Amino acid sequence: MKIEHTALTLQELIEANPGADVLITEKQDSPTSPTTRPYSASIVSVPTQSAAELESTSPPNTGEKLPVKSGLVLLKTDAGTKVVPLDRIADITFKADHQPKASQDEFRNLLTLKLHWPDNQPQKEADVGLLYVQKGVRWIPNYKVTIDGKGSATVQLQATLINELADLNDITAHLVIGVPSFQFKDTIDPISLQQAVAQLSGYFNASDSNLISNGSLAQVASNLRGGSESRSQPGAVAPPINLGPEVASSGKTEDLFVFTVNHVTLKKGERMVMPVKEFQLKYKDVYKLDLPFAPPAELARNMNSEQQAEIARLLAAPKVMHKIRLSNTSDSPLTTSPALILTGDKILAQGMMTYAAPAPIAISTSPLPSMSA
Repeated sequence: MKIEHTALTLQELIEANPGADVLITEKQDSPTSPTTRPYSASIVSVPTQSAAELESTSPPNTGEKLPVKSGLVLLKTDAGTKVVPLDRIADITFKADHQPKASQDEFRNLLTLKLHWPDNQPQKEADVGLLYVQKGVRWIPNYKVTIDGKGSATVQLQATLINELADLNDITAHLVIGVPSFQFKDTIDPISLQQAVAQLSGYFNASDSNLISNGSLAQVASNLRGGSESRSQPGAVAPPINLGPEVASSGKTEDLFVFTVNHVTLKKGERMVMPVKEFQLKYKDVYKLDLPFAPPAELARNMNSEQQAEIARLLAAPKVMHKIRLSNTSDSPLTTSPALILTGDKILAQGMMTYAAPAPIAISTSPLPSMSA
């Protein structure tokens, strides 16, 4: 699209005033007379290759082009049309008013909506929604498990919400358990930029008839991401966003589940802890003993004395781990996250809650303090 701006250079003023009557003074290589005498002329144009011409002569799938302007100007004089390099023009005098604004073609990301109005009667306003994927906001779950020692546990889910995106004011937050799959999360949507359309078309024009399948698209996703990175400015490194620690072994295989929290207000750069849900679950005490096994005899013969002593020490001191096994009979899953275990107001241990689907047979275990065998 054409963007209008104030002409700041001699070339921009010449481009902005075709047909204007002017006095032109040119530079020349003479120590005694560095410029020529002014002469009258009329600005014709600056020769330019149009975007359509460049696209018609460029290889396929190279995307849209911007017009390319030459370094020459065509001037109408009494003797005919004179071609003058722009860098030879020392100064220019407009004999009448001139246009101080110039315009040039630029790539801009624009979204144009074509709305279907009832009875084809356009209105002044319309309700329009926008959905997109954006990094910068995340939540970290954690549990507080209070046991009564008789098989009943109160499980409280809390969320630590981290905001590094923008100020949030009285929003509705949807906290997702599990890992949604966004295969093209680092690729600009093709509708927003014509270059992305050209880039994608090369993949979809391939001879493989199954290219449209999810599996094939997953194979080319890394290439697309690499392509977008290569178009960025050299040396431009985006500042890292500190979104908190990753929860170990978090749910690559967990089913998606959404908790909705209303009326959340959080400024950019702030963090908050909010209660999400509370469960009343049954638990059992579980005692787990890991017995290390000895290496094969042919391997043991090649071990040095320190290694043999370490194996003997492990075999002589097995540990029993006291854990609790929760039966998830609620309507929500238990997700992989840190869990603080208490009895009354006393802390017993902190461990990792494992994923358990919302089903009567689903179980999750969390460690308590270890006890000697």
